[in-house]
Amino acid sequence: MNTLNRTDLVGRRKWQFLLGVWIDALGSGLFLPFSLLYFTNVARLPLAAVGGVITISMLLSLPMTPLAGMLVDRVGARRVILISMALAALSCLGYLFVRTIPLLALTTLPGAIAGRLFWVALPTFIASISTEGKARDRWYGLVGVAQNAGNCIGGALAGLLVAFGGPTAYQVILYVDIASFLLAMACIWSLPVSEQAVSEYQPLNGPTGPGGYRAVLRDKTFLGILVSSFVFVLCLIMLSDIVPYYLVNVLHLPSWIVGVEATFSATLLTLQALIVRLVVSLRRTRILILAGWVWIGSGGLFLLALALPSNWLIPYILLVVGIYTCGGLLYGPAMNALVAEMGPGPSRGRYIATYQFAAWGLGQTIAPTLFASLFTLGPAYPWIVLIGLTLFASLFLLRLEARDSRLGVMRRSTSSTLTSCEESAVVAD
Repeated sequence: MNTLNRTDLVGRRKWQFLLGVWIDALGSGLFLPFSLLYFTNVARLPLAAVGGVITISMLLSLPMTPLAGMLVDRVGARRVILISMALAALSCLGYLFVRTIPLLALTTLPGAIAGRLFWVALPTFIASISTEGKARDRWYGLVGVAQNAGNCIGGALAGLLVAFGGPTAYQVILYVDIASFLLAMACIWSLPVSEQAVSEYQPLNGPTGPGGYRAVLRDKTFLGILVSSFVFVLCLIMLSDIVPYYLVNVLHLPSWIVGVEATFSATLLTLQALIVRLVVSLRRTRILILAGWVWIGSGGLFLLALALPSNWLIPYILLVVGIYTCGGLLYGPAMNALVAEMGPGPSRGRYIATYQFAAWGLGQTIAPTLFASLFTLGPAYPWIVLIGLTLFASLFLLRLEARDSRLGVMRRSTSSTLTSCEESAVVAD
């Protein structure tokens, strides 16, 4: 078997891969923040109906997550990435013609399915072009930077277009979004790598070969990881979905603070590669526990905001948002790399799909109802419950680590002497 050293990929094609990821995120950043405005202001559809259709599409697409894991393991992650981008482009093309609710339902479902496929396939593909240990964490960090930068720039460009272009700007955004998916497909498709090679890593207390989802669910260590990851994902959802409500409706801050908070948080996310370098020598489980403690501390600071004078709140909230965002910077690369190494190569897609389903799929479904119910009890209850759950998840992860000493350990024999541009991974040519 001919091999391609990852040094060649890094030197010649690293930026092509990152460019493809960035272009994809740029297109998403252009349209997603303004999608509801497009459907209501341009397509002239009622907001309640639009929200209902999107919710139903997300629920109908949820079973695609485990199916995506099977598909990735059978045909390869890169092919599934290309399929997901093609579906996303098709969905955006359909949006140009949406003027009725049935057509909206018909066009949003492929987009929702595309998202389920993409978020299983991309982490698997990254794992297939990187070695175990520090190299893998750095790759996830770099990809996170590319995605966050793309989303930030896309959102800013879309804001300018809408501000100065009027209703026509929304259609321009959609055309650019379609083009971005096609360009990203070209970048990923032409990468000179194959996914036939299988990682030599042996799973932690798990199966040693492909065995379907039954084998994944027999991996008790992995199931324990999922328990903690579900809680940690609730912390991430809290910042993006619930904090804006808390700032405006509970703390009674001006509505513009939401845009400032989101921009500030998104800007900090571009520091992800730097954060990975600072903590990469730690066990991944310790990095995740550290993220949990950051969320516990910053959650307490959000809770304290209820007792502060109003003239202190804006600078205080920005400081707390910055601290809270650091938890996400620690969590993302460490968890993605850990999940990617929990199972053998032939089952890696199923492991990642199970994580996406159990943590993100269920988390995004449960979080709105959970936090809305807690807010009805009082403004402090969401933070108290989140702090308690995160404390439990951190201690539970520490207990898992104590039960299995290999959990989260870096493969220093393959990574300690390599820089991010010199680490090599064997993939079929």
